Amino acid sequence: MKEKKRYKTKPLSPQQIQAIQDQVYELAEVIVSANYFVVDVVMELENGRWYLRIYLDHPNLAVRVTLEDCKDISDALGPMIDESVKVLEEFPYSLEVSSPGLFRSLTKPREFQFYKGRRIELKPKSGSPFIAYLAHYDRDTQVLTYRLSSDEASETHEVQWDPKALQISLSPDLTENIEIQTVPRRITQYD
Repeated sequence: MKEKKRYKTKPLSPQQIQAIQDQVYELAEVIVSANYFVVDVVMELENGRWYLRIYLDHPNLAVRVTLEDCKDISDALGPMIDESVKVLEEFPYSLEVSSPGLFRSLTKPREFQFYKGRRIELKPKSGSPFIAYLAHYDRDTQVLTYRLSSDEASETHEVQWDPKALQISLSPDLTENIEIQTVPRRITQYD
């Protein structure tokens, strides 16, 4: 069996990783906020190599983030990141821009607001998983409101969100016929 090549790379502290993610998030917001939602920015070490991953989604459920969109955004963001995030000069990395996936786990309160109205799966640590529709999230109380039906007039239920006790992920209805649309792309590269 052939062993994977391992790269030797300097370690980053958790504080450096968080600072990089925050700076890249701000840059990405400037470039894509007119057409896309920045779901997450993650700096990860895999097999001794750093990967900077930017996950984007579109506010319209019928519009998908395309490979072409990801390439254009990567081309626009790459030079800005290299110029603005100075700590990365010492840490070679690969930039990856992609959609978050159909069944993405929701891990940040800001995602709950963006995915409001979407079909989700709630998996309590103790209990059976179930499908619901995200109605609201209160950041102060960390209470998630959901409906068991997509009908906005249906009864709502509440659950305290604790990421250790309740996993929440997108759960699109794959039997539903959704017409996929494309949108004109306008990615601006700032000098």
